[in-house]
Amino acid sequence: MNRLALWLVVSLSMFAVACGDSHTGDDDGGTGGMDGSMMSDAGGGGGDAGPGGGDDAGPGGGDDAGPGGGDDAGPGEDDAGPGPDAGPACGGVGEDCCPGDTCSAGATCEAGACVACGAVGDACCPGDTCATGATCGAGDLCVACGGVGEDCCPGDVCDAGGVCGGSGVCSACGDPGDPCCDLGDCGTGCCYAGSCFGAGSECPDMTGECSAGSCGGCGAAGETCCPGRVCTASSTVCTGPGTGGCRSCGGSAEPCCAGDACDGTLACTDGTCAEPMVECGYLDCDECTRHYPCGWCDGVGCTTGSSTGPDSGSCGDWAWLASQCMGPADPCADAADCDECTGRGTCGWCGDGSGSCQQGASSGPDAGSCGDWSWLRSECGGSTCATHSDCEACTGEFPCGWCGDTGTCSDGSSTGPDTGSCGDWSWLRSECVGPDPCASETSCGSCAAASGCGWCATDSTCATGDASGPTGGSCADWDFGAAACACSMVQGMCSTDAECCGSLSCRQGVTFGVRCCQEASGSCSGGGDCCGYMDCVSGSCTCRTSGRGCLEDADCCSGTCATGRCT
Repeated sequence: MNRLALWLVVSLSMFAVACGDSHTGDDDGGTGGMDGSMMSDAGGGGGDAGPGGGDDAGPGGGDDAGPGGGDDAGPGEDDAGPGPDAGPACGGVGEDCCPGDTCSAGATCEAGACVACGAVGDACCPGDTCATGATCGAGDLCVACGGVGEDCCPGDVCDAGGVCGGSGVCSACGDPGDPCCDLGDCGTGCCYAGSCFGAGSECPDMTGECSAGSCGGCGAAGETCCPGRVCTASSTVCTGPGTGGCRSCGGSAEPCCAGDACDGTLACTDGTCAEPMVECGYLDCDECTRHYPCGWCDGVGCTTGSSTGPDSGSCGDWAWLASQCMGPADPCADAADCDECTGRGTCGWCGDGSGSCQQGASSGPDAGSCGDWSWLRSECGGSTCATHSDCEACTGEFPCGWCGDTGTCSDGSSTGPDTGSCGDWSWLRSECVGPDPCASETSCGSCAAASGCGWCATDSTCATGDASGPTGGSCADWDFGAAACACSMVQGMCSTDAECCGSLSCRQGVTFGVRCCQEASGSCSGGGDCCGYMDCVSGSCTCRTSGRGCLEDADCCSGTCATGRCT
């Protein structure tokens, strides 16, 4: 019975095939349904269709396809062919943004595409930054800055001849009636209460004319402070007790000017202008780019900059965002010798074999061991510290420090030299004291005339100090103040010319009684240095022309003073 049933099934199947091969059915358009196959998912045919297609197609494709493809396909669309093409370039101007909505330097991501940024008219770069001479304005667009009438540049900076006002806009400065420029600069005029007064005009709230920054003998460098402890000359500040004296400010190692202002790139630190501390000292790209305004330059390290590149120099491989870093790199591996290696904060030199620079500590490398380990540059041999002859160059090289006692550079640390001791040790460049401002004076009288200066008769030098002696070092024969000198300085007491230093004369002045003073063409820092009624113009005492007031004949260019007027 079972054999009979099996025979019937086979017979009926063969009959169906034969019928399918000899007719064109309604559901197909070609060859019969099974196409000679015993399986429903096979060969060139489908369930009912020939080449014209049907529910189960042959070469034309269908649910169960042959060579034409389908769910059980040959070389059709679901067939695994060659791999996908490499992804398109990203990050450049006009290209898609890279993952994390990042773009290359000089571009920013907007609506999925990188567009140029930073220049005037462009979008602001990441961090609301723009190129030099531009600032991020309304609508996140970079606008020109620094010119008169324009927005102040970042840091309240304006171009020369302009000053940043309270509204954040640059206004003209320096001319009579204008605001004082930075550091109180009014040219040959005087700065008082934030405004400029022209040379020859009466100084407000005090007697005397404005001349080369001096208001009738006060307010200029080397003069007493004007009433209210005011200095009226550019780059001066009132210091000292009582009425005080005006002293130069804003330069390296000088006091900070009003508002903690300093010249150029100097920064006010503890009341003194000095090179700013380095902001970006991070040792890897990832950490560096997470701190504004730091960026990473491969081969250079972490330095200040913006999205467009470093503040100084150029960089071919600049990373401003953490996403632009190539990943952690060994900060020591590329050091070529012991000196270079030990100058890097986490690196030491292993002298075993051909030598290599490895990460580690004073005790040895982080990985493995080393029989000849150098952690400090002084351990390398052949230190270059001793070759430096000034403090700034010395402290700019690790691990060198400057000893002011001996004027030498040697290996050391922040606590002092590696060998011996030093009472005046500078480890950081900011700790270096600039050139002594008193050193240019060459005589006792002129030296004592300069604020804060004293004369060392032992070696005939002028140095910064006070009544007790020089600020740095010592002096066996120290003269501080006019009374200590053999002759009297400008405005010093006198009864005859012989008591005055150099070419100074002993006679009446407009702002003082009989004192030592400069005659015509003599150098001056203010009108009070000049004899009689003579003016101090551009640092030189100037005789008076016909018709102007005078005290003596020597006041007049003509050599004659009659009834108080020059002839």
